[in-house]
Amino acid sequence: MRFSNFSIALAGGILSLASVVTADCAKNNCLRAVIASAFPTRHGSADCSAFMVTTVTPTTQTITVTTVASTVDTLPTTFLPVRRRDINQNIRRIVTTTAASTAGGIPAYASPCDSSARYSSACSCIGVTMSTITLPTPSTTLTVSTTTTRIPNLQATGYVNSICAAAGTSVMFTMSNGECISNPVFYSVNIGSLMPAGCDASKCQILGWGGANDANQLCTGAAVHTNSASGCYDTGVIWSYKLVCQPDACS
Repeated sequence: MRFSNFSIALAGGILSLASVVTADCAKNNCLRAVIASAFPTRHGSADCSAFMVTTVTPTTQTITVTTVASTVDTLPTTFLPVRRRDINQNIRRIVTTTAASTAGGIPAYASPCDSSARYSSACSCIGVTMSTITLPTPSTTLTVSTTTTRIPNLQATGYVNSICAAAGTSVMFTMSNGECISNPVFYSVNIGSLMPAGCDASKCQILGWGGANDANQLCTGAAVHTNSASGCYDTGVIWSYKLVCQPDACS
């Protein structure tokens, strides 16, 4: 009887796969289906390897990144207690997942294996064992935005009867951003350093109201005088004034 090369190779493949079956394995239809996978249309050993591998995805790792921004607050004309620091946090909600594992499925030709346990047993009988692949730990970024609100202020000295001279009566007081200050007696005001530290005096100015013929104007209407937030300010004809800073003066 003559056999084709294909028949000989096929028979050799079946015998080769069957030869690795251990003695204590039950010769049932499930195992026969896996062994018969030596047919060219089946890939029993490779399918077993894919099924017996468990892929583990670790729990997502959260990385926190904090960004800080500063803004300037103002005081009303009538002084009210204001907190020097107010933090607003805008946190993006991040959903984390628990570790998950996946494995391959049972191929159609192994339908006699009616459970994963039976298919795993048949695969182990041809030398394929369980293995686990752990993927790299995924990560996600949690962004926390923090806004720091500060009120710029100046320590000033008012002089009753001189132009920023040491002679005569002087009074020290605080000028806070946006606060209207009445000027009943000062001829001049010597402006000190802008606080808190880090605030830029070049982004602030002092606005004045009043004049020789405009009495008792308390920061209403358009300001008629503008002075830098430093040096000596001649307030002889000024009835009221206030410190005004840009929003980024203390960034």
